Amino acid sequence: GGGKTQTAHEIRRRLPGSVVCDPEHAGFGLRRMLPPELREARGRKPLIDDFQDLVSWRRGVVEVLDLALTRHD
Repeated sequence: GGGKTQTAHEIRRRLPGSVVCDPEHAGFGLRRMLPPELREARGRKPLIDDFQDLVSWRRGVVEVLDLALTRHD
């Protein structure tokens, strides 16, 4: 809700050669890998409250951002 993605895209627009890497996409994908009955609460606590709590998300984001930083021209 703080406009982070929109701000990132505005910065990219103003800085030629810059790119946007959105870590939310990885989180959405990890969440979608769970069967629907495990990712939806339906009156009980969901299995994952926030994908940022997943170790796999944190490690994956670091790896992708490292690749983007080291391989981007």
